[in-house]
Amino acid sequence: MAQSTDPDQYDYGIMHDQETQQRMLDEFNNEIRIKEREKESLKNEIKKYEDQRKELLAEEEKHEKRIKELEELVRREKEELDKLDRELKDLQKQKDDMEMELERQQEILEQREAELEKMTDELEKLKDLLEEYTEQKNILEEKRELLQHEREEIERKINELQGQIKQLEQEMKSLEERIRLIEADIKRMEYELEHIREDIRRTEQEIERLENEIEKTQQQVINLERECDRLDDEINRIEDLMERIQRIIEMKESDKERFEQLKNDLQRELIQAEAKRTQIQAERQRLEQAVKEVQETIKPLQDKVKDISNKITKKETELRKLQQAVQQAKNNVTMKEKELNQLKEDSRKLVEQIKTQDNELKRMETMKKTLDDQQKQLVDELKTININLDKAKKDRNDCLKQLKDHKQTLKKYQSELKTAKDKEKKAAEALKKQEEQVTAAQRKLQSCTQKEVNANKDLQAAETAVKENKLVVEYQQNLLRKAEIELAAYEAYLAANPKASRAELSVKQNTVATCKTSLSNAQAKLTNSEKFRDQKRQDYKTAQDNKKKAEDKLNEETGTLKKRQEELRTQNVEVEKAVKKVNDQEKLVTNTETRHKQLSDQVTKIQGEKETKTKEIDKKKGEIINQQKKINTIKTTLKELQTKQTTNNNKQTTTSNQLTKLKEEHNKKITEHKKQFDDIEKDKKERDTIKKQIQDKQNELNKKEQELTKKLNEENVINGKIQNTRQNLTMISKSIGELRSDLREQKNNQDKVNKEKSKKEHELQTTKSKIEKYENEIERNENDRRRYERDLNIKQHDLNEKQRDHQQLKYTLDQHQYEISSKRSEISYYEQSKTNLDADLTKNKSQIKAFDGKIKDVSKNIDKQEKSKQNAEQQFKDAERDVRSTRREFEKLEKNFNDFEKRYNESNNRHNQAINDLTTARNDKSSISHKLTENQRFIGIRESKVQHIAHSVALKGTEMSEYKDRQGLNNQSDADKENQKEENIQEKPSFLPRFQEQYQENRH
Repeated sequence: MAQSTDPDQYDYGIMHDQETQQRMLDEFNNEIRIKEREKESLKNEIKKYEDQRKELLAEEEKHEKRIKELEELVRREKEELDKLDRELKDLQKQKDDMEMELERQQEILEQREAELEKMTDELEKLKDLLEEYTEQKNILEEKRELLQHEREEIERKINELQGQIKQLEQEMKSLEERIRLIEADIKRMEYELEHIREDIRRTEQEIERLENEIEKTQQQVINLERECDRLDDEINRIEDLMERIQRIIEMKESDKERFEQLKNDLQRELIQAEAKRTQIQAERQRLEQAVKEVQETIKPLQDKVKDISNKITKKETELRKLQQAVQQAKNNVTMKEKELNQLKEDSRKLVEQIKTQDNELKRMETMKKTLDDQQKQLVDELKTININLDKAKKDRNDCLKQLKDHKQTLKKYQSELKTAKDKEKKAAEALKKQEEQVTAAQRKLQSCTQKEVNANKDLQAAETAVKENKLVVEYQQNLLRKAEIELAAYEAYLAANPKASRAELSVKQNTVATCKTSLSNAQAKLTNSEKFRDQKRQDYKTAQDNKKKAEDKLNEETGTLKKRQEELRTQNVEVEKAVKKVNDQEKLVTNTETRHKQLSDQVTKIQGEKETKTKEIDKKKGEIINQQKKINTIKTTLKELQTKQTTNNNKQTTTSNQLTKLKEEHNKKITEHKKQFDDIEKDKKERDTIKKQIQDKQNELNKKEQELTKKLNEENVINGKIQNTRQNLTMISKSIGELRSDLREQKNNQDKVNKEKSKKEHELQTTKSKIEKYENEIERNENDRRRYERDLNIKQHDLNEKQRDHQQLKYTLDQHQYEISSKRSEISYYEQSKTNLDADLTKNKSQIKAFDGKIKDVSKNIDKQEKSKQNAEQQFKDAERDVRSTRREFEKLEKNFNDFEKRYNESNNRHNQAINDLTTARNDKSSISHKLTENQRFIGIRESKVQHIAHSVALKGTEMSEYKDRQGLNNQSDADKENQKEENIQEKPSFLPRFQEQYQENRH
């Protein structure tokens, strides 16, 4: 078997014969040529794919242009759709407003119709009532003539007694007028008294307020005086300090021994002054505590005085009320005694009147029984007519009720129709909104699809870059391995031939180092590209998830769209049903109205028959009514007299009990008045005692304040002295120039303190003036209070006089009333008959007058009702005309609305078609982008293969060069070797620039 000639089977380190060497070189060249042919084939495929890519790019550009055109078309259609939507909403609003107006006018029409019907019924009732009043008036006029004749006979007998009673009544009126004037004077005096008491309370409050102000102002005076004393001490301190500064300056200039002595004296004075200040501060704190304790003692006493004063004021008010109550109780006792006597006299008269009325009642009842028998027969005849009338009215009312029910049902059906239309409108709006949501979901899905395609492109480009970097790493590893083999072989060669030249050893070593550096760089690039690939892989996964969510959202919105479409179809069916129901109900209402008119005519006919029979009955009924009225009058009079008798007896008992209670109350009020007076005197004594205690405490407080002021002045002097001494000790160490500067500064301080002192003295003088002003106001208010108290006593005396006069007039008035009652009891026998006649006649006259008034009112009401009926008929016609006009306008608006709705639907269809075309164009563009990605991936794969083949060819060339070097076939010059290296370098992949170019292209 022939031996294999594969160059890899030979050991390059062994020297071969010439034939073998040539065969090996041929094998190397054959393999390189095969790789070159394969590389050319791959380049042709790459060129083919690039041509295909150019075609896809051109087609993609065409689709991009189409997408822009469709987007512009969608935008225009959207603007048109929005414009139509706004106009449609305006029309819908107008339609709703007009529909509401139509409903309002329909309600007005129904209201006008009901009012017209009501007015017609009222007019009929008024006419019936007018006839009834006229008949009753005629009966009353006949009765009046009889009563008038009887009355003239009795009136002559009682005229004389009436004249006497009239004179007494005039005197009573005069007395009542005088009583009214006196009562007015009493109220006025009571008001003036209360006003004076209010002035006294207000003056006392003002005095108390001024005393508080004086107390506060006196405290301010004390504080200002202390402040002035402090400023005086400060001025003295500054003057002393200035004098010492001047002495120190003079000592510094002339006598140094006295200067040292001065320093010692100052230190001793400082110690003594601080000890004295400590003692004064302790005494000052003790005085401040004492002042505080006295102030705390005064405050509760002042509050107590205030409480007692308020209590006295309240009790004095109660005392005055008790005094008035005592006088009133006394008057009440006197009045009750007179009232009890009068009640006993009235009781005797009532017994006689009751007996007379009882006899009259028996006579009237016998007359009425005869009239009742005659009336019964007429009533039976009328019942039959009433039954027929009631049946006819019932049928008419039932028909009217049915008509109202049918109208209510019609209104209900119209409301249901409106509700169905509203639901249909809402369903259409919901469908439109859902279509917009579906469109948005489609756009979202397109955007996610495009992002997925771009992410896929980036991921493929990143994977291609990783593969290329791996090839570069492998290539660098092979180079490093070959360089290390060459270095080891050369070192072995040098070890075998020590005399050989070692110049090439450093070149071999540098080559190994260069290969290691290149390998490290290639590995770093590989790591970066792998990280970049992982990031793009995560982006691609995120894009896929977003696309999946967008697809789910689109499916969900599409399902909802179908549901909305089904709801709209359902609502359309409901609207058709509601329209049918409304039309059927309108026909039913029309038929019922016709039947109601027929029944109304029947009721009118029966009412005419009833009127004829009623006139016959009313005449007899009038006689019975008159007789019954007389009986009722007598019964009422008898019952009233019995009631008055019972009331009189009860009132006597009650008055007797009240008289006993009033006497007890009078005694009780006297006791309370005495007790209240004693309490007030006791409270006044307690208030005076506490005021004296407050004055003692106030004097003690003033004394403590003076001592405290004195101690504060002493403390200020000591503090100034200590401060001056310390400053003197400080100034001893200063230079003469600094001391002169301090002297000028203290001079300025002295001027400032003098100004402040002048200001405080002015404030002190102002505050003292305020105290004098407050004291003058207190004295003035005291004078006013004394004057108010004198006026109060005078007014109280006048009031008592008026009250006595009032009681005397009351007693005289009661006497006149008693005399009138006696006169009336004398003519009671004559008055009894006349009273009955007068009552009947007065009642008859009032009835006639009442009937005249009623007839007049009913006549006016009839005229007014006729006019109102005419107005109601006119308003009904106007409302009917308005409804027809509004309905025509509504139908016209509805037609316009339907036309706009049709235009809107057409525009919406065009808009949806444009959106669908845009979606299709974007899907086509996405497909082309996907094809471009696949094309780029194929190109990348073949470029990788080309790079791999180039690497293999470079490795074979390197092996062939190494083989020649081992075999000593150095026919090639150094220049040829360099050219071979440059070719190998040119065949190495240039990964990063090409990847960046590809990535930027995919992003675009």
